[in-house]
Amino acid sequence: MSAAGICRIPSVAPTVVAAILITIVMTAAIAVVVAAAIAVVMTAAIAIVMTATIAVVVATAATVVATAATVVATATAVIAAATAVVAAAAATAAVAASATGTTAATGTTAATGTTAVTPASAEAAAAGISR
Repeated sequence: MSAAGICRIPSVAPTVVAAILITIVMTAAIAVVVAAAIAVVMTAAIAIVMTATIAVVVATAATVVATAATVVATATAVIAAATAVVAAAAATAAVAASATGTTAATGTTAATGTTAVTPASAEAAAAGISR
């Protein structure tokens, strides 16, 4: 066979090279698609985590508000109790003042009902004589 005949035989090399190049390009394209899919999955995962975090923050805020309401209710109850104690003390003081005023005016003690003996002078008191 002459050199001219060899040149006429179709070569497989260009087809192999083209197939290799197509494989490389397709592999790169697949890698890009896979990377995009991974990015989408990661974005979705981040969104899920953020949604869960927001739910926890909202639940915590609700707990804080409920606790604050309990504190306010407790403070209101304490103020009401303190007001009742002050009112009771004032009523007790008024009763005590009234009892003291009665004893001073009449000389009668509320406990025994006896009349106090008031001596006319120090000498009479020493002698046991009352008016």
